[in-house]
Amino acid sequence: MFTDADSLCYSIETEDFYKDISADVQEKFDTSNFSPNHPSGIPTGINKMVPGMFKMRLEGKSLKSLLACGRSYTQSRNVMVKKKKSVRVSREES
Repeated sequence: MFTDADSLCYSIETEDFYKDISADVQEKFDTSNFSPNHPSGIPTGINKMVPGMFKMRLEGKSLKSLLACGRSYTQSRNVMVKKKKSVRVSREES
């Protein structure tokens, strides 16, 4: 769907995303920002700040909608990112 210097966002259609990635979590994902009782059952709290790991910025929550209006402004239902010289992230609780 979009990418920038340090982010990649794409659409995945599956019945259970966490079930699909469960075998690869230890080797490919940083789940350090997931709550310890995340309902998916995948290992949480692993690979913090390990280079090359995928990190889910929504802390294991699902992205409901996304509005991308060019390079400098992207808004989703859960996260808003505005870019200038650095990336600023502010979270909205729904």
